[in-house]
Amino acid sequence: MAITRIKNNQITDATIVASAKLVDASISAGKLAANLNYGSNLTVTGNLTVNGTSTTLDTVNTIIEDPVILLAKNETGVPSKDIGFIGERGDSNNVAWIFDETDDTFKAGLTTDDGTGTAITLASKVDGEFKDLTMVNLAPSGNVTTALNASSTITAGTNITAIATVEGATVTDGTLSIASGSITSGVAATFSGSIQGGTLTDGTASINSGAITGATDITASGTVQFGSLSDGTITVDAFESTLSGAAGNVATSEAVKNYVDSAVSASDLDFAGDSGSGAVDLDSQTFTIAGGTGLSSAGVGQTLTMNIDNTVTSKV
Repeated sequence: MAITRIKNNQITDATIVASAKLVDASISAGKLAANLNYGSNLTVTGNLTVNGTSTTLDTVNTIIEDPVILLAKNETGVPSKDIGFIGERGDSNNVAWIFDETDDTFKAGLTTDDGTGTAITLASKVDGEFKDLTMVNLAPSGNVTTALNASSTITAGTNITAIATVEGATVTDGTLSIASGSITSGVAATFSGSIQGGTLTDGTASINSGAITGATDITASGTVQFGSLSDGTITVDAFESTLSGAAGNVATSEAVKNYVDSAVSASDLDFAGDSGSGAVDLDSQTFTIAGGTGLSSAGVGQTLTMNIDNTVTSKV
């Protein structure tokens, strides 16, 4: 068979049809340009493996079917690289969401890193907004500015300041505990309003349903109001300024004085002689024992002396 040779200058774009002239699967990578620009759509039906130092996608939208993305695929042994995402923000610091390998912590913040390194340094933290956040431990270094509902223990290194109600199964600072409405182990508590509870106790004295039990001493700088006071044997129901004789009532000094004054004022001393009689008002009058013929009287202090003169003794 005769061989027809075709020179390069005899080949034109219109004379070569790849589907008819080229053997299937016969073009290798060595036949392609070193830097290949392809100007149309490219669909890869098999797996795509890119070996290099970087992959750049200049697309407006990147859509990925895979629900799980693996980062740091070749990390082995003891991990040393931070893992996460960095967003370019133009003239401002970039934003980053990372897992910091130095302290095993997820962090979100601003950074000057551009993603070319394996360690990401955050210049500052950023705020976050979530509907619900569930965690084992919460250790805020700043403020919690919304409702904080905790199903476990809240432990604070310094202070917890609340502008509304703090509720929980147990609220404690390590010493003072509030559980089921009880305050236990409190060193001191200052309240500007009422203290209400099923039982208030310091471990010895208890206030329950209005009654104080187990108290050693009670010191009050103001008025103490009560229904009754009892030491277990004697019960005081009320103090009274007028003696009523009611059991359980204690008379004030004013009541005692008024009673004595009225009792003395109402009493007199009745007396009678061989002839005649009289009465002395013990509150305002003096009973006088006067002398008679041959008889005289002398009173000094609490002593009354009766003296008989010579006219009487000479006749005896």
